[in-house]
Amino acid sequence: MFKLIAVIFIFISTTLVADEKSDIQNTISNQLKAFAVDDFSEAFTHASPGIKDIFGSVENFSTMVKKGYPMVWRYDNFQFLKLEETPQGYSQTVRITDKKAELFLLKYFMTNISGIWKISGVSIVEASDFSA
Repeated sequence: MFKLIAVIFIFISTTLVADEKSDIQNTISNQLKAFAVDDFSEAFTHASPGIKDIFGSVENFSTMVKKGYPMVWRYDNFQFLKLEETPQGYSQTVRITDKKAELFLLKYFMTNISGIWKISGVSIVEASDFSA
């Protein structure tokens, strides 16, 4: 009986993690797709309340993305790599190739707000921190 309960628990735990992973990746994908068509209002909906407070408006957010993260605004393709659970929440590593065929690794920091995953920060992983 104990083994059966343990197997059921492991299956449920794996399913929950898989659902979280899918939800996190959908949030990031949806924001990237919104950037691709210059729909910064839609992209802003995927930001956490803290990010929204920092930038205050879609216009400020748009300016920050265009200047600080041009590779996410004008990407050619992206691929999800490692999803990690941290004490602050999850971080999802994303490999992005921009329109000039340059490769970037970014870490998306995610927070769950009332059951919905939001992006609470993005950092560019410096080339010296990874190898191709």
